[in-house]
Amino acid sequence: MRHSRIEISSIIQVSLALSAAAAAFGCSSDTNDPATATGGESSVPTTGGSGTGGSPGSNGGSPSSTGGAASDPNALVGSFTVTLNPAGELMDAYTSVIGKVYSGAYPTDVIETPLATGNGCTTFKFSRQSCIDVTCTGSQVCAAPDVCRDVPKLVSVGKVSIAGIDPGTLMLSGVNNNYQYPADITYPGFAEGAAITLSASGDYYPAFEVSTTGVAPAAMKADSYLIAPGQPLALEWEPGANADADVSIVLNISKHGGSAGYLRCDTTDTGSLTIPADVLQALIDLGVAGFPALTLTRRTRGVAPVMGGKVALDVAAEAHPTLNVEGYCSCFNSSDCGSCSDATKTVCDSVRKLCNAP
Repeated sequence: MRHSRIEISSIIQVSLALSAAAAAFGCSSDTNDPATATGGESSVPTTGGSGTGGSPGSNGGSPSSTGGAASDPNALVGSFTVTLNPAGELMDAYTSVIGKVYSGAYPTDVIETPLATGNGCTTFKFSRQSCIDVTCTGSQVCAAPDVCRDVPKLVSVGKVSIAGIDPGTLMLSGVNNNYQYPADITYPGFAEGAAITLSASGDYYPAFEVSTTGVAPAAMKADSYLIAPGQPLALEWEPGANADADVSIVLNISKHGGSAGYLRCDTTDTGSLTIPADVLQALIDLGVAGFPALTLTRRTRGVAPVMGGKVALDVAAEAHPTLNVEGYCSCFNSSDCGSCSDATKTVCDSVRKLCNAP
């Protein structure tokens, strides 16, 4: 089945909405990244590219007048992502291109506390900053105890194009300063290791250019994995050949009803990794909800400096094998619980999406 332009546009809009929600709630291991997804899936810096940029231009206004500028030159103020998305039950594999840039680094009110670490993997617990003696406005975030910070604005960076992706140079469209490419792109659209360059003509920030290299599609060697209490989890995938690519693996098993935390591994693209039993147990102890998720992301990143931070270009490929937790059955409604491995669990908790005993 082939994606229509409308289908891809809808998918991109959903991705943008999720990205904005992640920025607002800060569920990321890189709190300066305004475009990360819940669980820190976009925070891996790599050596795959570079770029050139500058300070805010006169046609975009000064940072102080639009929410404030970050003082950290390493803070991410914007991100463009080219993603190879795997095929699903209702769609073929496809390539998406999205991006957004802010007037400063995006603050977060979420604290990520490491609970257990081993073999490049860490389980993080979520909690929130506390603003008791101050009241943050609707345009602010409680970014530290009793410290409110302004939320930066989405800004234009002018005309944006990407070279190195079929069918040639792609011109992105900007809708409310959300950049996207809504038409069909040949899958995978680029060769592993091929140069991919994004150019922005400039607006709030002056013109900049950033480059990185293509990655191979991601493929796990198993279609599903099982987490068992007290047991390690061995993962295998088809390794890529681009030496500039890194791999991140994110597990979130409490997405429904309020995520308590997540597990993240950062590793080289060797094709295998074992998550230690104690790191997994720390994740299980945070709580389990229905439809747990495992995402493997292969990524290269290039960055361009701008005033108050940097803008990134990520080229990524994702794999989403099925993940289950021993003793738990996922459901949308109680009819899904009839085939559950535990025959006593016949009622679906519609909030946590779990089968429970009546």
